[in-house]
Amino acid sequence: DAQLQIAVLKDSSIKTFMDLKGKRVSLGPAGSNSYWMIQFALKAAGIYDTIRVDSLNWNDGASYLIARKIDAFGIPNPLGAPAILTVPAPI
Repeated sequence: DAQLQIAVLKDSSIKTFMDLKGKRVSLGPAGSNSYWMIQFALKAAGIYDTIRVDSLNWNDGASYLIARKIDAFGIPNPLGAPAILTVPAPI
């Protein structure tokens, strides 16, 4: 089973899914299952229209997160996804 993971930096103010409201979030590559699943979850929560959406691949999402160019990125892979494991900063 895939898990919907939302990665943020450890010192982020984002602690819950609803804290994504108004943030810049990469949903994954455009057209991917990741993009669709995260978009669906954000719409179901009623906060999709407040999100600044990016569509980065997962490695770029991790790099942008480290550089603080985005606030969060989603990845629907089993826990320990490679893009998350390669982030040298605490997430």
